[in-house]
Amino acid sequence: MNPTGTFGKVINPIDGDKRLTPDWTRYESEHITTGSDLIWNINNNWNNKLSYRYSTSYRNPLMPILYVDGNGNYSATLYNYNNLFKSYQTQNVLSGLIETGPVTHNLAFGLSHTRTISSNSSGIGTLSIPLGSGNLSSPVEFDRPVGHLDKSDASFNEYSRITRKEAFLSDTLNVGDSWDFILGARYGSLEDKYGDYKESEITPSFAAIYRPLEWISIYASYVEAFEQGATAPNTAVNAGEVFEPLVSKQYETGIKVDYDNWSANMAIFQLQRGLTFTDGNNVFSQDGEAHFEGIELSTRGKINEQWLIGASAMWLDATNKKTTNPSLEGEPIQGVADKQFRLYSEYQVPNTQLTFTGGAQYTSNVPLDTINQWDVDSVTLFDLGARYEIDFNKQLLTLRLNVENLTDKAYWLTSAGSSGIAQGAPRTIKLGAQLDF
Repeated sequence: MNPTGTFGKVINPIDGDKRLTPDWTRYESEHITTGSDLIWNINNNWNNKLSYRYSTSYRNPLMPILYVDGNGNYSATLYNYNNLFKSYQTQNVLSGLIETGPVTHNLAFGLSHTRTISSNSSGIGTLSIPLGSGNLSSPVEFDRPVGHLDKSDASFNEYSRITRKEAFLSDTLNVGDSWDFILGARYGSLEDKYGDYKESEITPSFAAIYRPLEWISIYASYVEAFEQGATAPNTAVNAGEVFEPLVSKQYETGIKVDYDNWSANMAIFQLQRGLTFTDGNNVFSQDGEAHFEGIELSTRGKINEQWLIGASAMWLDATNKKTTNPSLEGEPIQGVADKQFRLYSEYQVPNTQLTFTGGAQYTSNVPLDTINQWDVDSVTLFDLGARYEIDFNKQLLTLRLNVENLTDKAYWLTSAGSSGIAQGAPRTIKLGAQLDF
C-alpha cells in the first residue's frame, strides 16, 4: 500500500485480519538450499574446508498495490509477474594455528566464487494492470484480470547475472590473556552482465579486544564491504536499471560483560552504505549515503534457577548524507525507526520440562517519505508462549506454542527505503515441533 495525495497524518492502522484486496490475491514463495562440505584435517593445527551451496528462491506476488490518499480513497494496480533467483557458490578455506613466541596466530586463507542469476516471467518493466478505485472503508472485489503463472514461467526472461570472485585472508592474534587483534583483507571483483560493469576492490577489516578482567571485554572494530549496486524494482518507472557497486563502512566500539548468571552488552556504532529511494515521480535512485549512527544496550540474567529476564534498547539516527538532492540532505531515512525497546522473560515450572515465555516490544514513529512529511505511529506489541521438552528415543523433542500480537493491535509495517506500508499481522497462534538429532 502506498499512501499518497493529502499531506499530513497517515491513515489510521487497519486490523490485520481485515482483507483490503480481492479474495484471489496471494503471495507464493519457495526457498530451497542444498550443499555439501568436504573437510581435510591436515594435522592437529591445520585443516582445509571445501564447500558448495546451491539455492533457489521463487516468488509470485499476485497482489495489487493500493495508492491511497489521506481519506482512504485508493486506486489499485496489479503487477503480474513471478521471479526466480538462483545462486551457486563454491568456497575453499585453509585455516590453522601458528605460534610465534608469546603470540598465537589463528590464520585463514580463502577463495570464493558466487554466481547469482535472476529471471522473471515477462521482462523488466512488467506490465501494470489498473484494476480500479475504491475506499478502504469498503474495499472493492475487483475481477481477476489474469490467469495463473506457472513456476516455470519465472525462467522465461533473465535480467541479471552477477559473478562475484573473492580472495581473503585473516589473522587473529592472541597476545597473552588480555589482548586479541583481528587483521583481515578481502579482494573482491563484481561483474554484472546486464549492468555492464566489472569492478574490483580491496576491503580491510580490523578489530581489537581487551579483557581487563576475565569477565569483561572491551572492543573496537572497523569493517569495509564491497557490495553489489541496487536494481530498480519492477514497480518503478526505471524498472531494471542497475546501479554501480559501492563500498560500505562500519565502525563499532563496545563492552561486553559475562559474569556468572548475568550478562550485558553496550555497542556504539556507525554504518555508511549506499542510499536508495524512490522519488515523487516513481523514479528509483541510488544517490548519496545512508548513515546509521546509534547505541545498543542489552542485558540478560537469571533472577533465580527458574526465572530468566532480558531487555534491549536501541537508539538510532538514520540520515541521508551526500545526496545531490538538497531536499533530502540531512533528512531521516524513510522506513527506519529511531527507537526500539524489547523486554523478554521466561519461567520454568519447578521439577518439570515446561517453560512459559513472554515479551513486549516497542517501535517508535517511523518516517514514511523521503522529505519527512508523513509518519507511521509508534506501536507496542506483546506475545506469550510455552515450550515443553521431551526425551524422545534419546533425542530432544521440543513442542512450542506461541501467541503473537496478544492484544490484537492494529499497526502498519514499514521497510527501510520504502514509502509503502502493509497491515501488521493480527493476533496469531503458532504451534511447532523441533527434533534435535
